[in-house]
Amino acid sequence: MSIELAFLKSKVARRIFILFIFCALVPIVALAAISFSQVTDQLYEQSWKRLRESTKAMGMSIFERLTFLENELKVFTSNLDTGSKASMLRTTEGHIERLKKRFRGLVVIDDAGKGIPLFGSAAHPGEVSGDEVQYLVSGKTLLATQPDEDNHIHIYLMRVVDPQEPKKGVLCGEVNSMYLWGITEQSTLPAMTELCVLDRSGNVIYTTIPLTPSFSKSSEPRMKFSASGRFEWKAEDGEYLAGFWDIFLKPQFLYPNWRLVLSESKERIFAPMAYFKKIFPLIVLLSLWVVLLLSVIQIRKTMDPLEKLKDGTRQIAMREFDSRVKVKSGDEFEELAASFNDMARQLGRQFNALTTMAEIDRAVLSALDTEKIVTTAIVRLREFFKYDFVGVTLLNSRSENSPRMYVGTGNQDDVRAVDDVEIMPDEVEAFKVERELIVTNVGEALPYHLLPFAKGGLTTFVLLP
Repeated sequence: MSIELAFLKSKVARRIFILFIFCALVPIVALAAISFSQVTDQLYEQSWKRLRESTKAMGMSIFERLTFLENELKVFTSNLDTGSKASMLRTTEGHIERLKKRFRGLVVIDDAGKGIPLFGSAAHPGEVSGDEVQYLVSGKTLLATQPDEDNHIHIYLMRVVDPQEPKKGVLCGEVNSMYLWGITEQSTLPAMTELCVLDRSGNVIYTTIPLTPSFSKSSEPRMKFSASGRFEWKAEDGEYLAGFWDIFLKPQFLYPNWRLVLSESKERIFAPMAYFKKIFPLIVLLSLWVVLLLSVIQIRKTMDPLEKLKDGTRQIAMREFDSRVKVKSGDEFEELAASFNDMARQLGRQFNALTTMAEIDRAVLSALDTEKIVTTAIVRLREFFKYDFVGVTLLNSRSENSPRMYVGTGNQDDVRAVDDVEIMPDEVEAFKVERELIVTNVGEALPYHLLPFAKGGLTTFVLLP
């Protein structure tokens, strides 16, 4: 699209154009900036709220699964025959399909500390303290963790086989961590989030994303004094918003609290805004072109009449009074053009009158021939009045009864002298009294010297003394 901007040579047009662009673009940019800020803050707060709710829901789910695993062990121990290893294995066969989905292995630890594996490869969780033994003997379930050589944390649930006879041993099951965290085929992990589980000391029990020093630096001040909250940290692949929530385990499992952390990438959170950032310059550019086009159309609509009026003024200055300004805008400019044309018309008539009078004056002053002077006056009077017939009567100052009339229709060659004209004395006196003009019509008392012309069909006469 080609836009003609030649009219912007005018200072007024440039000012209007700049003002139009300024008034159009500034609100657009300001509104976009405010909207961007408001939407960013809204997304930020919504993400925090969603993370807080998701973290709490995730923590509750983990606690419910631990409780469910505890109940599984209760049911299993209530049916377990501890008479011999073979009897324990026979008992296990009836539960093994269900237990394998939730435990990596089960083992019965006797009084001597020797383990009798029932299925899987459950490792020994290590020595238990006196308080933990008392807790087990009371018939409750103990939660324990143990790192392996690769520093992977293994989670164990233990309870005595028979609280009435603690010597029958302790049933220890290694929990399937994927089941515990809900990361299975029917994953309960919120979409596009990363999970991290820490113990009370800040040791990582499980994580789905590599942690950086930024994680500890950002989380420790927040976690130190609060059981739930939020923070931001930087990973290798970008920045994350994180929410944490403490899972209270000690009342039921005699284990310090776990701290659950869910992290969500800022890039994902602000993905809609990233798209907006990409299209915003295009929107601004498109808006600029639209505003530019509308500005050109509107300013041209305003400036064209002004240019025509300017040209009309120039033509009047060059004495071209017949020129007319044509404006069809339907507004004040059209009315101004009409007034301008009326002014040009009046100026033309006045200028022609002055020119005619000047020519008549020159003819009077430069010529001694009366007939030539009168002929010039008759022809030039045509430019003042649209008459059908004109006559100039000259009175002889020595003899008022011998006037001479020159008559014509306005053409140079149509002027002739009439000698047999008679003007009555009272008519001469009337002219002396009325120094402006006298208008008379046929049917009224016409002057005697006008009667021949009335017979020729003329109806109205204007007499100028």
